[in-house]
Order: sequence, then structure tokens, then C-alpha cells
Amino acid sequence: MNRSLTWLVSSKLPGILLLIGSIQFAILMVIAEAIYPGYNTSTNFISDLGVWGTPSAALFNPSIVLLGSLSLISSYFIKKHFNLGKIAYLFALGAIGTLIVGLFPENTVLIGDFPLIHGIAAFLAFTMNASAAIAAYTYTKTPFKFVSIVLGIVSIVSFVLFLTTAPLW
Repeated sequence: MNRSLTWLVSSKLPGILLLIGSIQFAILMVIAEAIYPGYNTSTNFISDLGVWGTPSAALFNPSIVLLGSLSLISSYFIKKHFNLGKIAYLFALGAIGTLIVGLFPENTVLIGDFPLIHGIAAFLAFTMNASAAIAAYTYTKTPFKFVSIVLGIVSIVSFVLFLTTAPLW
């Protein structure tokens, strides 16, 4: 493959990987919600879908592991081909958090009732991915720069509201 074609493929690859990861996760999450007995978005955490022993775990956990893995690979190409080190590192931390959420569901490694590894990983996933979206604002073209910053801010505000209002374990 010639150099310009290689750059073109690798420069589009991060977005393609993120698109594939996000779409498969969204679809499988909806299916997981449908097969989880009595699942209600008002009363259940999204992480409940990954609890081992529920029918949804066999779909939800591999799906979120795939999302985290594809996001991690994407962060590598963001760093390599766009020289966006700080954003790539934030995004990689968020991807690692996402990956670990799928590997350690909320009913594993409990300290009392608190899922230690899952909780730390979820914190990383939510905060680092939102921070990367906000940081990408300066490198993204209009109109996507506004979408990026709005999504990042909405994610952080939503996470803070969740932490301050949800009964945690």
C-alpha cells in the first residue's frame, strides 16, 4: 500500500472503529435491556445489565469489552496519526475504564456492597471520555467542535447529577 493510501486508511480508522464500537454497543445494550427481567431505566443502573447470572450479561459484558477495546485501538491511531497526545491519553484512559467495566461487572470484587474495580473503572470511563470530548473541541472542525464540547459537558453534568442523586450501592 502506498504512503498516502496508508495515511488515508489509518486517519479514518479511529472514527470507523469508534463508530463500529458505539453502534454495536447501543444495539446490544437495548437487546440486553429487553431480556433483563424487569429492567427499568428509571430504577436500574446500566451496569445491572452486566451482572453475572442475568440473561443480559452474556450480551452486555462482551459488548462493552469490545467498545473499550476498539476505543483503545482508536486512541493509538489518534496519537500516531494526528499527534494529539493529551487527547489520545485521556481517551485511552476512558477506553481502559470501559474495557475494565466489562471485565469486572458490578457484582465482582466487592468491598462491602461497593464494586471496587467496577466503580473505579466506570469513573475513569465517564470522566476521561467526557474530558477527551471537551479537549477535542480545539482540534475539531465546525459543526463537530460544538457537538464534541456539548456532549462532553452533558456527560460530566450527567455523571455529577448521578453521583449526587443516585443511591449508590
